[in-house]
Amino acid sequence: MATDPLAKVLQRCSFHAFLMIASTALSRSGFGDVEILDRRSTKQKSRYGGHEMLCRAKIASLPAHVVVKVIQDRINTRMLDELHGCVDRRRADLGVIISPFQISPSVAKMQASYAKSRVEIIDADGLSGMLKCSGIGIRPKGDVDFAYFAEMEARSEHFLEYLATVKR
Repeated sequence: MATDPLAKVLQRCSFHAFLMIASTALSRSGFGDVEILDRRSTKQKSRYGGHEMLCRAKIASLPAHVVVKVIQDRINTRMLDELHGCVDRRRADLGVIISPFQISPSVAKMQASYAKSRVEIIDADGLSGMLKCSGIGIRPKGDVDFAYFAEMEARSEHFLEYLATVKR
């Protein structure tokens, strides 16, 4: 169970709000342009097979692609397997799985067995640290900015309502 107040707030976020927060954190942390793909609610399936975001960056003049799987549950082996296959299929340089929950020791040990494609895990502690370093969702003294999270939920709701009216 999370003891960090920021991690507790992240665990209660709606899926789309969590995607927007994770996207901002990745972008500010140097992952380049972050694109949220077509999955915006937990009931939808991703057309891209196993990931919800794609990051495109340049390292010097070389392009780098990162596929990101965002979940709001504990990370399990099946999720790592999905992401590993996705990184391989998309020929991405890196796969990242993000969760507002702690990683179990057995899953952490399993992560080392993925040799063909690089898969990294950002769990509750890593995500909280990333948000704090980027100044996202916290006040200047380090307290959780609950107004920020409420605003993200409101923006998410508004955006999802808009998408529902605009049928693609």
